[in-house]
Amino acid sequence: MLIPAPHPFVVFAGNVAPLTSILLTLSPLPTLLSIPRDNSEVSGSDDADNDKVNLLPLSASVAKNPTSKVTISSLPLLPYSSMAVNGFLWTMYGLLLKANPIIFPNFVGACLALSYIVLFAMKSSPSRDGRHIDLVQKASISTSLWARTDLPSTFRTHLTVGSSILMLGFTCYKGGLRNQLAALATLVCGVMFISPLAKISSILKNKSCPPGAIPLPFTIATAANCFLWSVYGIKGVKDIAVTAPNIFGLFCAFAQAIVVFLYSPRKGKKERGVIA
Repeated sequence: MLIPAPHPFVVFAGNVAPLTSILLTLSPLPTLLSIPRDNSEVSGSDDADNDKVNLLPLSASVAKNPTSKVTISSLPLLPYSSMAVNGFLWTMYGLLLKANPIIFPNFVGACLALSYIVLFAMKSSPSRDGRHIDLVQKASISTSLWARTDLPSTFRTHLTVGSSILMLGFTCYKGGLRNQLAALATLVCGVMFISPLAKISSILKNKSCPPGAIPLPFTIATAANCFLWSVYGIKGVKDIAVTAPNIFGLFCAFAQAIVVFLYSPRKGKKERGVIA
């Protein structure tokens, strides 16, 4: 019995989806590069006792000055931490399947996400006279990035939970537990797709979506990527582990687009404020 050839669009989706996955992981870069670093300052003295951070929490500074400029402190870490974990889990899943279209884009995405986390940490660190203070050498970082509880949760929690999930995923990979690894990767993938909405409660409360809170390039790339992978998952590989998270991601992208459209400040209108 002859197996019918796949539809040309299904073939196209399977060929282009890995490329859109890489574009998806590249999409946060313009936002992270354009958003200014944290406005925390360290006193000018080189004395260790004087290396105190003059920190005014962003939420407090915004309350005093609602038109203050958006900084890295207004952005959540979850999109980048979940992207890193997601990329490594799907890389392991692709290795079990020996599927290069899954392995390559996810490994690239995981490496890019790690660089985003480093950039996020650098921009969240205190500064002295406008200069960056090395994260390893200065313990004062504990009063800025490590003390943030709106990422959501804390930076230390992201590291702990992310490492634990990767260890569990590696255990599944070494044991050849394909279904269990797929379930874990699907769960983390769902977290990644919904993560830009981590600030949704603040956005709805303030009726304002500050620049970078929900990166529009990420939203567009998510929609295109999830659509192509959904088509390929349904009609191509017929794998629910590929299809389910991407259909969910498609709905998340639409939700993000609606929030950005409704609550982003319009040109020519007075700035409605910045959320913390």
